[in-house]
Amino acid sequence: MNPKRDTEFRLKLSAGFLKEAEEDMRLSRWRSCVDNAQMAAENAAKAVIAMRGPVPKVHQLHKALSRLSKSVRLSGLSKDFNALSEITEKLGFEEHIRTDYGDESQYRTPWEIFDRESAEKALNLARRAHDIAGRIIEQWSQEEKK
Repeated sequence: MNPKRDTEFRLKLSAGFLKEAEEDMRLSRWRSCVDNAQMAAENAAKAVIAMRGPVPKVHQLHKALSRLSKSVRLSGLSKDFNALSEITEKLGFEEHIRTDYGDESQYRTPWEIFDRESAEKALNLARRAHDIAGRIIEQWSQEEKK
């Protein structure tokens, strides 16, 4: 485990998925946009987690973020941590399943579930998650240099 490299890797993944989500939005691929937005937010959160320990192999990260926020000094980052946790809850495991498998109980495919509005919401959340992760990582990096 190399926290610096793991963090950089996860942030690059987040940026890549975010870029694809933006392309999907331009091409009106709503399901794909939500799918990539979910992965962008997930990897943004995992980048933050990687700075302080091993990254869990799960799609639900709000619990891991909550545990992390209780175990580290946040130095004014509480609002960012809470926002990132909320985003990962909204774009977590349930959304991951819906973008890939649809809603089997309602016999709705992923392409029937997602529309422009849901894609815009997911994309905006992913952008916020990526920005928040960058701020947290930057602040923690600055604190480590002191």
